[in-house]
Amino acid sequence: MKKKQETTIWEDIENWRRKRNKFINIIKKIKLTLPLAIVLVGIILGGAFFAIQINKQKSIERQQKIKLQDDRRLEEVKVEQAKREHIAKRKQDCYDIYDKERDAYSNVLHMNYDEKDDICRISYKAVQGEWSDTNCEDIKPDPDSLLFKWSWQRYFNCKENVFDKEF
Repeated sequence: MKKKQETTIWEDIENWRRKRNKFINIIKKIKLTLPLAIVLVGIILGGAFFAIQINKQKSIERQQKIKLQDDRRLEEVKVEQAKREHIAKRKQDCYDIYDKERDAYSNVLHMNYDEKDDICRISYKAVQGEWSDTNCEDIKPDPDSLLFKWSWQRYFNCKENVFDKEF
């Protein structure tokens, strides 16, 4: 039996050497694999962090864009409201002028507020012969004229024996 024990010891020693060599190989692999794993994990985490930051930045930019659009819309609404208030005030002023003129003169016909030009026109019946020495056909407007609109107004005023005052 002793022989069996001796061979077993030698086998044990050989087995121990093999295990030791496997362990050393594993350690060598770990020495190479561990830093590689750490680098890989770092790249993955860094990439995820970078993607999150990009997503956050895009979200912030979208929110800023939406806020800017809302601010523009609000400003447009304010401008439109101010324009409407101005027109309403000017129409009221025009009506007040018309009332005063109608109280002061008997030949006041009507009023017209032109929003585009921001002008109040009061029309009067010509009673002192303002158009008496004018041939209305001579002032008939030319369609190519730059003052076409104004010329037509003047022509019709002549035909109807009316004159306008602008306020």
